[in-house]
Amino acid sequence: MLCCIFILLLLQACQTLDEPIPEKYTGETAQISDSITRRTASTGEIYYLESISGQKVDNALIQTRQRSGSSPLTAVLVSLAVGAPAYGSSAAATYTPLERKVPAGDQDLHVVGVLRKQITGGTSPLKVEADFTLHMEANKKYYIRGRIEEPIAAIWIENFAGKIVTPVVQSQLLSGRPVQLKTEIVDPADYQKLIATTPQESFFTLKYGDSYDYVLAKLGNPNNQAFKPSHGGPAKTRFFYDDFGEVRFLDYENGVVFVEQVLPTALTEKSQAANLKRIFYIGNKLAIQNLAKAYPDAESVDVEILDILAEKVWQERFTDDDHISDTMAWFCKALAKFGDGRYRDFIGKVANTATTKRLIRHATNTYKKMPPSSTEQFTVIENPAG
Repeated sequence: MLCCIFILLLLQACQTLDEPIPEKYTGETAQISDSITRRTASTGEIYYLESISGQKVDNALIQTRQRSGSSPLTAVLVSLAVGAPAYGSSAAATYTPLERKVPAGDQDLHVVGVLRKQITGGTSPLKVEADFTLHMEANKKYYIRGRIEEPIAAIWIENFAGKIVTPVVQSQLLSGRPVQLKTEIVDPADYQKLIATTPQESFFTLKYGDSYDYVLAKLGNPNNQAFKPSHGGPAKTRFFYDDFGEVRFLDYENGVVFVEQVLPTALTEKSQAANLKRIFYIGNKLAIQNLAKAYPDAESVDVEILDILAEKVWQERFTDDDHISDTMAWFCKALAKFGDGRYRDFIGKVANTATTKRLIRHATNTYKKMPPSSTEQFTVIENPAG
């Protein structure tokens, strides 16, 4: 039985893949990169190139499966088969981005977006696939991007400047069984609004898996940096930006260096209010969560910023996402610390109306620690949506 399992794993690991550049090709090239949005240690969105001109190629989903494995044994067997180090376990996925050079000119690309759940080793039934014919300019870089918000998944390709250069293909998971997806082409304008246009916005939209070069191009050289050598896994590189915060990289021995974590500096001044609203609109969930954790350590926070945080808490109080609930709990702590009692009644109202145990518990505990205040209280502007 074990022998059969071993053979099966090796067969899966040794699937034949084509090189993205034909063997005798000597012309100009472009580069296209897969992308990853890591939701938790075990769940992530992967947008990848499955084939070029009908030829299947290595991609981020394959690399993630190889480096994670559904068990430590699987990881080791796959590692032996492909000659790659076996990082990861059944509990935490080693999400691995991938970028490759391809011939410049018109290329037929088949791209896929999936939500991978490492605990099962599989993917969600919500996925999106698209066939694009793209003219790829020589020496230019392109990125496969997407967005998955159940029951909608979307995928597109953008250039290095952040402009969407293909149609946006969107799939909707329909209710009922068997699983059915409704796929359509949608106006890219709504998704273009989500793409960063300034270095600060770019900082908050950096994703796990974005490359070292991409960060340098979007943010510029850091004000300071640090390097921690490898001890059995990837090394760690850290960039420090005075105006933004810290970017942490995983630095592998094969020269692959990509973003692991983004740790923002809290936006505290009145002049940053518009920036904060924009970041809430386009920023990724993990970056905003780390932003929230930075607020209680700030020296002071302007009341206009605090009002924006309060409005965000009110908008998200019905969320069923634990990460968003945790983010809102950190914002409540900032309101309590810097609001001079102004948000006491508001936090009490959040505790009484929130729907997740996590936010209810944290808001209740924060409220109980706040003494009654004669300060004029922050008032929520009610609307029909609640």
